[in-house]
Amino acid sequence: MKGRVLKNMPTQYSFPPASPAQFPFLDLNELERNTRELEGMGFTRLLDFSLVSDSATTPPSFCRLFAHTRHHCFGEVSQFFPKGKTPLPLKGSILSCLQNGWTLSFSNRKPQAASSLLRRRKAVGVCTPDVSLPELLEAFLRMRDQVCLDLGIQTVNDDTLEAYIARMQRSASEMREAVQAKSFLKGVPEVYLRKFSLLKTKPEYIWLGDYPKAAEQRKQGFSTFAAGAR
Repeated sequence: MKGRVLKNMPTQYSFPPASPAQFPFLDLNELERNTRELEGMGFTRLLDFSLVSDSATTPPSFCRLFAHTRHHCFGEVSQFFPKGKTPLPLKGSILSCLQNGWTLSFSNRKPQAASSLLRRRKAVGVCTPDVSLPELLEAFLRMRDQVCLDLGIQTVNDDTLEAYIARMQRSASEMREAVQAKSFLKGVPEVYLRKFSLLKTKPEYIWLGDYPKAAEQRKQGFSTFAAGAR
């Protein structure tokens, strides 16, 4: 089963420019509303594109990408169109790259059950379904400050399209590595349990990865240093 999953996972992405007119089921009202909200918060539009991979299982999608040069983060609004199924709702997300390979992302999209197989140790993620983008940004910045403080790192201040593309390509490799390292004896039951739990929407879904452990190790290191200095 792991081999089949890995075979169907993307190894790289391309980002061809796209226009809303190419997607007849695109939720234009939500797209424009989200665009106004992001631009009202200081985000600048970078590109409209369709995320294309070398995997036949990746559904068609439309994504509008933004960057915030003061907060040093990216904003996305996107909608996916699975073949033969109802289009997923158009939703938004905010993400940052941090030092030492850490990333932080917040989304107001309800997570998919199978995403539990793709969790990465340094990719902290929070989903708060249906909250507004201003609320999402506020919570994102608050948690990013805390993560950086706890881990002794800073935000990577590269807000270019090239940085975003590089981050997405790294994510493809890291997710394959996560699946490769996953025990499917535990992982597959987790997916089904998560699918059941997702039938009822929670206020938020959080994946902290190695963040708590790394933060505690750093704290203990300071404690040891302080004790030795006395």
